[in-house]
Amino acid sequence: MRRYVVVLVASLTLVEGGASFAQGECPTIFPSVNDSFFLDTFAFQGVATSTATLVSGAPYQLALDGTYSIFAPGTWTSFPLCAGSQTENAPRYPSPVGPQTGKVGMDAHHFFASQIVGGVCVGGPPPLPAHNAGFQVCKNGNCPSNPALAAGWFHPGAGEAYRPDHVYGHRIVGQGFTLATRRPDSPYGDNYGRIKVTVRSATSAELVEDIIDRAEALDASAFRNANQQAAFLQKLDALLGQVSEGEACDGALQKLCHDLLPKTDGESRPPDWVIDADAQQDLEDLILQVTNALGGCK
Repeated sequence: MRRYVVVLVASLTLVEGGASFAQGECPTIFPSVNDSFFLDTFAFQGVATSTATLVSGAPYQLALDGTYSIFAPGTWTSFPLCAGSQTENAPRYPSPVGPQTGKVGMDAHHFFASQIVGGVCVGGPPPLPAHNAGFQVCKNGNCPSNPALAAGWFHPGAGEAYRPDHVYGHRIVGQGFTLATRRPDSPYGDNYGRIKVTVRSATSAELVEDIIDRAEALDASAFRNANQQAAFLQKLDALLGQVSEGEACDGALQKLCHDLLPKTDGESRPPDWVIDADAQQDLEDLILQVTNALGGCK
């Protein structure tokens, strides 16, 4: 199964009126964004926000990288560790203030080490690693002005498998505001370590790969017949080749709009190849995401 590559960048590149594309790929109509910033888990850092505004409806790749601790450094030897704990000696990106450094056991999505306090493993039932939704993002523009407001904040990695490299990637869609991040905790004063947040424009090839991933994951029963599933994937593979090489981009858009989309749009004519309602909606949404990025169906 294909997976998009998480690319970490060091600075902001915002090209007004430009287009998002890798070398040789079909360009998208959205301004190109590469923006990195740090969320410090220490007490007084609060909410960290991107410099770039995420265009409403534009797809982006979000990368989260780093480790931290919600426990003071000395407590890692004061309390017993939860079963399965594998501490690391220091955060990948130390906090510039506060306790700054010591053992760590948390990343953006998991507790990979934690302590037993009052007979309970803090962060989730052992054995670790255990998923934890502490890291949150917000796209709607209201969250930074009121960090206590629950509405709008969400954890982007529900169900995400643990990664020992502590780097996680997600696709998000802009809402016309900057991206805000936070890691709620109380008390904050003993925390240390930062999460590096990178948000960049998704490329046209990555968006096609999203469709392929979803189509490959479907059960054969989601298609009218097995031959159509194989043919659908062949069409997507050919489309990926076109988009990746930047060849016949207008033709690729026409294939999306007039060949692939009618096979999964729920309309009776022509008959859909994809017949499962949930799969139809998923694939239609993903196809429309690519067509919109390439300029829309005409």
